[in-house]
Amino acid sequence: MNPTHTPPLPRRGLRRILSLVLATTGIALIAPLAQAQTATVIINASSVVRDVPAGLGGVCMASNFWETNSPNYRDELMRAKVGAVRIVGYPADTTDPTKLGSVEALDRKVAQIINAGAVPVFIQCIESESQTVFKNALLRLDGTLYPTGDTTPIRQRVATNLTFLAKRYRAAPFNLTTQYWEIGNEPDLANVNYRVANPAEYIGFFDAAHDQLDTSEVREDVLLAGPSMSWDYGYDTWRDTLMHDFLTACASQVDIVTRHQYAGIRTWESIPFTPYTLLNNPKQTLHFDHTFLGYSNRGEARLLAAMDARDVPTTVGTGITEMDLWWNDQGAHWFNTITQSLWHVLSHRNALYNTRSLLTNGFLFDRYSGDHAFFNGDRTPGYSYWGTYIIGALTGDQMLAQTSNNSHLVVAGSKDARHIYVLLLNRHDATTFSANVTVSNATVVGTPVEFTLSATENTLAAGVPATGLGTSFTRTVAPMSIKVIRFDRADAATPPAPPTPPTTTHFTTSFDSAPASMQTYAVGFTPTLASGRLQLTSTTSHMRAAVILNGQPLPAARNRAQIRFGFQVVHNNAEGFVFGAYSASPGAVGDAGQALGYHGQTNRLWGVKIDNSPDQIAIIPATTNATVDGWATQPIELYNGSDKFMVIDYDGSAGTLRARMYQGTNDTGALLSDVTSRVGVPASLPTGTVFGFTGATAHYSQTTYINDLTVLADNAGGGGFTLGEEVVLDNASPSGVTITGTWSPATYPATYYATDYLHDQNNSKGSKSVRYTPNLTGSGSRDVYMRWPAHANWSDVAPVVIQHAGGTFSRTVDQKTNGGQWIKLGTWQFDSGSTGYVQINTGETTQHVVADAVRFVNVATP
Repeated sequence: MNPTHTPPLPRRGLRRILSLVLATTGIALIAPLAQAQTATVIINASSVVRDVPAGLGGVCMASNFWETNSPNYRDELMRAKVGAVRIVGYPADTTDPTKLGSVEALDRKVAQIINAGAVPVFIQCIESESQTVFKNALLRLDGTLYPTGDTTPIRQRVATNLTFLAKRYRAAPFNLTTQYWEIGNEPDLANVNYRVANPAEYIGFFDAAHDQLDTSEVREDVLLAGPSMSWDYGYDTWRDTLMHDFLTACASQVDIVTRHQYAGIRTWESIPFTPYTLLNNPKQTLHFDHTFLGYSNRGEARLLAAMDARDVPTTVGTGITEMDLWWNDQGAHWFNTITQSLWHVLSHRNALYNTRSLLTNGFLFDRYSGDHAFFNGDRTPGYSYWGTYIIGALTGDQMLAQTSNNSHLVVAGSKDARHIYVLLLNRHDATTFSANVTVSNATVVGTPVEFTLSATENTLAAGVPATGLGTSFTRTVAPMSIKVIRFDRADAATPPAPPTPPTTTHFTTSFDSAPASMQTYAVGFTPTLASGRLQLTSTTSHMRAAVILNGQPLPAARNRAQIRFGFQVVHNNAEGFVFGAYSASPGAVGDAGQALGYHGQTNRLWGVKIDNSPDQIAIIPATTNATVDGWATQPIELYNGSDKFMVIDYDGSAGTLRARMYQGTNDTGALLSDVTSRVGVPASLPTGTVFGFTGATAHYSQTTYINDLTVLADNAGGGGFTLGEEVVLDNASPSGVTITGTWSPATYPATYYATDYLHDQNNSKGSKSVRYTPNLTGSGSRDVYMRWPAHANWSDVAPVVIQHAGGTFSRTVDQKTNGGQWIKLGTWQFDSGSTGYVQINTGETTQHVVADAVRFVNVATP
């Protein structure tokens, strides 16, 4: 959607345009017949009616996206292809100062979401002017904090914080040129963030964000959503007033009018509790037929009526950014049933009946908590989960056609890059319906696959070949069931061309003999060399091993690398292995552990994992936290016993790691998998980086063979500027540090960098300083960090000056907190040589000021 708004058209003109759209789509819709039992639809595969986010199964993410008590939740969620994930923009928690987020933490979450094939939906929190902790954590346009005492109003600070992050995630490696930003979160509730005092206050926040994005020339990349009303819409005077005033004031600024949906059918519905009436009740907000339009007291109808009454352009979409599952007050447990599953499927397909709808996602709870989860009480996948699965994995990301023969039967078409899908839903609890379907303008290949979900049948995991089924067919759909027919597209998109490999061979080995200083680690078995192959063989469960090529460290930092090797894993339930890049201390590799390197490898920079839970290729980030590992993933076919060839391309400049797996003994065979990661990839592989393999078995014996390993590595670009290269200056560095005045060395607290730190003795304020002047190679952007040991007697407003290529920047740091940590001051351009510096001063302080260390890290220009 183009966020550049035009004046509202006259009402008659709008109707005429809508009529023309329907006339030119090539979709044949049969008029609703109350008693008919057959629907006929022609799906035109070349005419996309509505783009919707890929996947459509969403989650709320307040902290860790993947937290769960279910042992297989992350694997299953990956298979379900999460569509949109709601994520809080920095700062992350406005109620607890100790939980304020960081840009780096937000980066990791955004990368996780993208790598899972999802779209982030950002919440930019709002607060009152009196909330100083929140206010002082918001960032300026350059990514730095506002100085102490700055009088910029909080609404403008919210606007600059949002704009800085929008620009950040537009750039590499995230490349989000379409971003969803929700202003505030339920401003109608006093206990969520904060309830605005009046509609004008919320409008002020929204207006400031819009204007700042526009001034900073990133508005075209951002879809602004709000006001995210809780409890649906249309319940009382306060919410009515807020929504109406907002639509009147911001009709030319808003892109998506959002609200929240609480999916439990509450006692105030005043309807009999049966699965049939729950699914077919016309009062239900998430509508499945046209009868809801006559019930306009609340929900989507109320919202659309309010938008039309205020001439909000029809280019402005609607959306649901939170859908929560609640216990039913009437006592019956209807969650995790086929009925609930179909309810989810239909609610996700809200877009079938609202042409404005953009964010038709159920942002479902993402952790096991009884009836609030995808899983049954015994933690097996429940039908709610499968309802999300069929939407996420089996229905594409572009709507092609839709029809409802009556209020019980829905037929839809959709497509993604590889497939065309036909979706058939029968909501009736007793009657079988039929559908006559023709898919036009589609060239398909192979045998289609049919997936079914009902109370007695579930073939969603693998499907059933639909032998003899063409693009015109008739299908009967049993009561309370769903079918999806999936066709392979003949015009499926081809993967991007592989990058040009580096020109320098770092090392190569056929494993005819042990490479120099090959280090091994094993529990229960020892890696061996035999027949020109490296062998990792186990005979019982819970065996593990690591092989680190310690004798081939990188002689200098490199921001490009390509790794090539052949492999074969032999066992029906093969556990696989990890190929990894490790920092300069190979002895710290330690226990490979179960789960193939998730734990115990604190110096891993990244790893590429072949696994069977499920069968997948995954790119593992530089972390030992199992809740965030392995989230650039792609399912693969069973790889037992056959030759495969792996090509791994590392690009530090772009911040990506790409892994391609081919059938056979080289990269001329069929491409089986192609996955790219934006998580855990350093800007460059540092000097001394080594490479190696880890393998493990949880329950099975197996043998993994590795052969013909080659590592190529060099630097891209010129001028001597290498991404990821860093310079650290300590108070005791032999050069680059200028100390003015008398400072005393100290070693308590013992969280200093290197051998000691300096303090100013808390006297002669204003006459003392410590300047750190690095000798930098090449011009470019640098992240600047400072470190100090914290103490209650230190100053919380220690002045710091940063001299960079564009001028001078001043700020203060709180030395009472964050001891022994590298605290980012900001990102600036620095010229080659010694023209820039960081200086800590003592003026206008009444407590000790300390000087320890400063760090400059080369990064890609935002």
